[in-house]
Amino acid sequence: MRGNSMKKRKIVVRNKAAIYVLIGALVMFVCLGVVTYHKVSQLMIDHSKQSAMALAGSISGELDGDMLAGIRSSSDRDWQIVYDQLGKYRHYSYVKYLYTMRKDDQGNVSFIVDADTDDPVAVGEPYELLQDMVPAFEGEVCCDNSVSSDQWGSYYSAYAPVFDKDGKVVGIVGVDISIEDINSYLKILLRNLAYIVSTAALITMFIILVFSTEMSGWDMLTGLMNYEMVVKNGNRLKKSGQLTEYTAILMNIKGFKYINKQFGYDFGNELLKDMADFLKTGIKRKELISRTGNDNFFVLVQNENAPAYISRIEEANPVSMESARMDGLPAPVRCGVYRIGEEDTIEQVMGICTVVMNAARNQKKENVVFYNKEMYETLLEEGNLLGAYKEAIKNGEFKVYYQPKVDIENYTLCGAEALVRWQREGKLISPAQFIPLLEDEGLVTELDFYVFETVCNDIRLWKNQGIKPVPISTNFSKLHLTNPSFASKIVKTADRWHVEHEYLAVEMTESSGYTDQEALTEFVEKMNESGISVHMDDFGTGYSSLSMLGDVKMDMIKIDKSFVDRIFGRKANGAKLVENVIRMIHDLGREVICEGVETKEQVEFLKKTDCRKIQGYFFDKPLEHDEFTQRLENPSYEK
Repeated sequence: MRGNSMKKRKIVVRNKAAIYVLIGALVMFVCLGVVTYHKVSQLMIDHSKQSAMALAGSISGELDGDMLAGIRSSSDRDWQIVYDQLGKYRHYSYVKYLYTMRKDDQGNVSFIVDADTDDPVAVGEPYELLQDMVPAFEGEVCCDNSVSSDQWGSYYSAYAPVFDKDGKVVGIVGVDISIEDINSYLKILLRNLAYIVSTAALITMFIILVFSTEMSGWDMLTGLMNYEMVVKNGNRLKKSGQLTEYTAILMNIKGFKYINKQFGYDFGNELLKDMADFLKTGIKRKELISRTGNDNFFVLVQNENAPAYISRIEEANPVSMESARMDGLPAPVRCGVYRIGEEDTIEQVMGICTVVMNAARNQKKENVVFYNKEMYETLLEEGNLLGAYKEAIKNGEFKVYYQPKVDIENYTLCGAEALVRWQREGKLISPAQFIPLLEDEGLVTELDFYVFETVCNDIRLWKNQGIKPVPISTNFSKLHLTNPSFASKIVKTADRWHVEHEYLAVEMTESSGYTDQEALTEFVEKMNESGISVHMDDFGTGYSSLSMLGDVKMDMIKIDKSFVDRIFGRKANGAKLVENVIRMIHDLGREVICEGVETKEQVEFLKKTDCRKIQGYFFDKPLEHDEFTQRLENPSYEK
């Protein structure tokens, strides 16, 4: 189920990306529209000013300066001629007013001809001299470049000189451009730009949404379908009654997170693409292949093609990353296979395949595991246990038991091992059922410290009650060794409960093996410095026992029950082997204890081999807290 949530989370991220692109596109279009408006409006104003200046210059060149100078009233024949000449330009774009003016010797300015058809100014009507007109009266064509406002409104004005036959300036031509008219055109421009921007934004939005919707069904890295797309196609097959014609295969790459860590994410991505290419090779036209998240690949192959497709994967499946360098699958994989039934939905199929694939992970032998009902129910139960773990540890469902360790020189209690049991719904769940699951999920580290906290609490209670405790060992998974604070956390926990370190021991299981012996050695040294003992549990069941005996200074070695059973077992030289192992441990300066001792004969044999401490059902099974408290109060056993 974690894989599914991961896939959905990726899709949400991709949809968010589409939204961000849409917002970015809208902002871009708005900014583009604003910039375009300002640029075009400025160009329009500049062009209008230049046109006004050009028009003023053109008109002044057409006028007869001597005629203009002789006009005294609007009844003069020359006034009508000039009026008609100006009138030809009245309808030019943006032109509001066309007129001529002159200046007398005292510097007073007055109108000569005004081409306003609605309300012409009379000849000789004075006008206050504007500073902008001065250059025109001096013989230049000019424009005021600023907004002017008077009784006639707001406008831009351009002026040009009119010369007589002697080249003397006898007046000027004025051309006024209406700012209101320009603004009305700019409003039209702004509205049109808004239409254009909105249309472009809508089109872009549509394209992005279509593209996003289409691409959201595909994995960007491998080009395969993603979870949503394969579910969509699976539902289509279910609706058409064709889903039962398929076999479902879910697979992932063994140790992919470690591959990423060791070789880098770029290497991991290339590996995923190579895997996709390999898996696509055997796919037929109506079959489906998808990457459903992380390193998970889900395939729907038609039933008649399934055996050949699965065989191809099995035959090409490399043993390790090193062997994957050769031809074949790019990396070792595990597969869960399920032939789809009549009532199954595609979501149920993927759930079943996930459970079956996890069986391949747990078995560690078979790379391809086929569904069967019994296995599925077992795995579902394991899944239920994992799902209930967090609530169980919060509710105190995990109980700590103590199995006594006995010194057979005097048949006295000399220690104990803390063991955990899960009491759930009135039933006692064996550690063999839940410890491996928690180990695989990395949850066992939390449980280990839960047990250790309980041990420290119990020791403190016994001391407060005046009961002398014995050293108690607690099991810790090798997963803790990846935490550089592991040793200090143990010491801090003990000190928080005010427990003397002599009453505590850490058991590390040898059978699980240690890939980082340097970290183990450093941990043991820190424990030795703190005065907390370290024991090697299950000695003889792994492959690194002898080298660890020499390299790691553990205080006590616990010989596994499988060795003890050899003493009087059917295998030849079993007793001799146990005897020599015990002697070797003593020679290396380590204490030794044997677990799983169940018979009087075994006790006597171990006593002869100088193995003083034993643990097993011959003396006691694991005891509940109250039972063990009674044992502490009565530490002697009958001989």
